[in-house]
Amino acid sequence: MNNVKRVKRALVAMMLNAVMIASMLPISAYARAEAEINNNAVIRVTGIKNAIDISSGVGDVKADGTVTGWTAMTDTADIYVPWAKKYAQSQAEAAVSVVKVSLPAAALSKNSLTVSLYSPSVKSDSRYSVYRYENGSWGPMTASVRDGYIDVDMTGSASDVILITKCPAFRYEHNPADNPKVLNDAIVNPDAVYGFSPNPDSARLREYVDALDWTDPVAVAKAKKEREEYHAKNAELYDMIETMLAQGKGIEAIARAVSRRRNELRLESYGKDPVGLAKVKKSNLDTYGNEEGPTIEFLYAKYGGSWQTILEKALSSNAGMDACLGRYDYMYDVHELSR
Repeated sequence: MNNVKRVKRALVAMMLNAVMIASMLPISAYARAEAEINNNAVIRVTGIKNAIDISSGVGDVKADGTVTGWTAMTDTADIYVPWAKKYAQSQAEAAVSVVKVSLPAAALSKNSLTVSLYSPSVKSDSRYSVYRYENGSWGPMTASVRDGYIDVDMTGSASDVILITKCPAFRYEHNPADNPKVLNDAIVNPDAVYGFSPNPDSARLREYVDALDWTDPVAVAKAKKEREEYHAKNAELYDMIETMLAQGKGIEAIARAVSRRRNELRLESYGKDPVGLAKVKKSNLDTYGNEEGPTIEFLYAKYGGSWQTILEKALSSNAGMDACLGRYDYMYDVHELSR
């Protein structure tokens, strides 16, 4: 009997401990009973990095300026994710959510209709854009942002597939995402100072992914200044071409000399930065098989024996890095030439 009592006491103690532990667990950020009860709960977006989840419920629909008792039913729209991500990238934005929102048919008769999509990660100073998928393409929707909500204008529609994107604080005049060479070496990153950061899959720039905090204005400003100095030194190459032309040198001789000097200038720009020099040498080795930079033989084979193309490339700049460091507009004409 004493053994039975001890076992019972042990079981009770275990149950009490379990209750205490459960009471200490953090409450979900989605503790929003109304939405959970009246709607199909929170939509968990898949296939999107850094996605925000969405829900809506009773009281989140306003028609003709009055809060209705309608529920904006949200549903998954994962099938649209590939197109959504591609479209967001084309706008130099990052897709963060794709959902289908449906309302009662009576919504079509309203002169104005607003649906408030809920996400606890949304703050009033957040930068979001909203698009709808219609007739095979994405188009902009009118929306505003406040703490916890993105208020979307759905006037004239009872059902929409909606894409929410996060936008960068900085916008270029010429969108770097229109240039495939940028996207080979950089990714759209709305949190980065200039909206782009090095691509981890890039053979050329992967060494720079963690070289600095791309969201830190001070760190990026320092790196930008160093790149501006590097570009300024490259002006020497134009002087070299002018001098060699005056001497009657041919295109092959000029291309060889300029390409060799371009490699030297790039390494010289890291003269006071041994860590940076090591990174660029490794990048050169990974990309060209030579830590000093591309050999003339490498370039001749790559560009089909065209000395003119070799010379043009020697005067070019990495478009991805220029996008990361706020230099893309300044170097736009050069990048267009190299495309």
